[in-house]
Amino acid sequence: MAKRKRKRALKEANWAEYFAHIQGVCPWAYRAYMKDNILVWEHPENCFKTIKSLYAVSGYEAFVYVFKNSTPDQLELLAEQLNREQQQDEWLWSHPDADSGDGNSTPVPALIQQNRARLEKLREQIGYTDD
Repeated sequence: MAKRKRKRALKEANWAEYFAHIQGVCPWAYRAYMKDNILVWEHPENCFKTIKSLYAVSGYEAFVYVFKNSTPDQLELLAEQLNREQQQDEWLWSHPDADSGDGNSTPVPALIQQNRARLEKLREQIGYTDD
């Protein structure tokens, strides 16, 4: 008898709680989310190319794309590809299975799109460097 693969049930994301939690590493995210300046796309798979092209003119601080069936490796590869293709944007990935121990990973697998220049300016303001 063949064994069935058991899918791990993903919990629902409480984005306000998540952004409040990461204020130590991303102090602007919670405020932006609470002001409705972060747009979370729960099912972007079929329209991803179109949606990501709208970001620059959207006025949002960030787009968060939930890819519930993606692995950490898949998200990392996609973020690397998008960072090469779209120099004006910074693409970050996060996955609950790839938490570095600080508890700052998103509760569901996700890609995050932000304006690179704006993000670098915000990082400068808090003395964050990616060394």
